[in-house]
Amino acid sequence: MALKYSFFFILASLLACLGIEATAKNWRVTEYYERHFRILSTKGIVFDAPMVKDKETRKRYNNSLQEGWGFPASAAKRVLNGLEKEGQPLWIQDGISEAEEKIIQNLNGWSVEALTKEYQVLEFYPHSNQHIPEQYQFKKPFCLVVEHYYVVLNSSFSKIQESADTSIAIKKMQVFTKYPVQLNKLSTYTNNSSFSSYLPSKEIKTARMKKHFQIDSLELLRTENANVWPRGITTLNTEDLKKLKAYYLFRFWEKNQEYLYIRIPAKENAAIFPQIGFIPNHDFYYTIANDSNYITWAENKPPIDFRIKNIIEVMRKAMIAYAEDRDFKSLYKPGSTWDVNANGSMIPTNLYVLDPKAAGQIIHRKDKLGTYQLMVPLEKSVNRFDAEQTAYQLALQVVKEANIGLKPGDEPIEFYLSEPRNISAGKLHVLQYKKEALLGNNQYQVFAIMSINDVVWLNYIFRNEIYGYLF
Repeated sequence: MALKYSFFFILASLLACLGIEATAKNWRVTEYYERHFRILSTKGIVFDAPMVKDKETRKRYNNSLQEGWGFPASAAKRVLNGLEKEGQPLWIQDGISEAEEKIIQNLNGWSVEALTKEYQVLEFYPHSNQHIPEQYQFKKPFCLVVEHYYVVLNSSFSKIQESADTSIAIKKMQVFTKYPVQLNKLSTYTNNSSFSSYLPSKEIKTARMKKHFQIDSLELLRTENANVWPRGITTLNTEDLKKLKAYYLFRFWEKNQEYLYIRIPAKENAAIFPQIGFIPNHDFYYTIANDSNYITWAENKPPIDFRIKNIIEVMRKAMIAYAEDRDFKSLYKPGSTWDVNANGSMIPTNLYVLDPKAAGQIIHRKDKLGTYQLMVPLEKSVNRFDAEQTAYQLALQVVKEANIGLKPGDEPIEFYLSEPRNISAGKLHVLQYKKEALLGNNQYQVFAIMSINDVVWLNYIFRNEIYGYLF
């Protein structure tokens, strides 16, 4: 590490000799100064943070910067001195007026990752802020401690400002208020050490936000961390928490648990809780288990996925057809013929889950077993992660709801879900039978809901075809 920074300062010195302002530019590209940030409001600046006021805390941070993060002593001193009131421009020391708030909002800052835990610490360099009026320009770098909620990437700044038009995608999400929810208890995610690592399931949420709202949500997912919420939210009492406006966006499942993805709109809540300091258009998001201890549906609940009922009906018809004839002959679409290729052949059916254009196919494989199977498309997903999640959630709900009687008066056939298995380019979920004795001629076939790349399928297949995945 020492060698690394020796090289850095040799390079910086050489650049300085060439008349280039090297220090700020080189610090900017180190791992400690990542990306360009803006401050949304001066109400987020914390002038009395412990790292500024408390000598012992300052000493501890100085040691951390040098010994833990490899900062040279001069750089650590510069950062910590920049946090002091005396290290800041005079116009900030004298108190920030309404006009000066606009200047603060236009400053370009870089995150000092080594100090960014409870608060965000931004460092401002003269060379990066020459666009501000001359009377506000400064000659030395300085730092500000800011609550995380009030710090955003430059790319998001204009979208969040109250006077700015948000994107069509964001507007589409903001008008999606069909399913208001009441939060009974917060179970928040916090991570004091890093804001570049998001919650588990980020790929699922990113895919769902893109599918439903056409939003690139990685930046939104950052605001799931309670550390970047307005201070006061996590300490609301039970009665005030019930007043907090919140809306359901979508659901997903992990390890048999259903989770809801919730949007908490800043603009609506600013009117209810003026003391908290919401910034209009700077919403935050929340993942919560679908559990009455945590959440109550205020009005409408989202409807059950229409595909569940359709899948169960397709399963019933497939089992009846196979019991009659192992080539599913009764399901063939009238007037259709087999499409033959080198690996086998297929023929369309009238069975579908989505719409008639996405009807299932009977497939006859050219192998030593010569088996027949039914494949029905269930979804063309956004990407592989979305497809894997859809396959899982459909399989979970189908085994919960399905009880199929092949003949009037028969004991219904019920299912349970096997552990998911990785297959080439996807995942496979087998719907196992609870009572094998009820199957009759169907004992050799099994249902699977599977994802292959970005497509989800229902498959009624000869058991031995998938034994390799299950055992």
